Amino acid sequence: MNTNSPAKINKRQQLNYKKLFRDLVEKAGIAILIDDKAGNFKYINKKYAEFFGYSPSEMKKLTIREVVHPDDVDMVMRYHEGRINGKRVPSGL
Repeated sequence: MNTNSPAKINKRQQLNYKKLFRDLVEKAGIAILIDDKAGNFKYINKKYAEFFGYSPSEMKKLTIREVVHPDDVDMVMRYHEGRINGKRVPSGL
């Protein structure tokens, strides 16, 4: 039996890429997050959490609305929705 079938190689490569990606994101010198449409944090790298003074697990319990200044929440959520819909929006305040 051939243990190097395309499916096995593909699965092995996917696992390798997943590990490489996670290492890259975790060791990045910039803040990186993944959130959903409602602004709930799904993934936060250590740098992002440090920026706000939380651990990644604490940050996962928060939302965009809870970390953005109240005066800026509506604008940030409009930008967020625009990005989700593929529109070009400013990336910083």
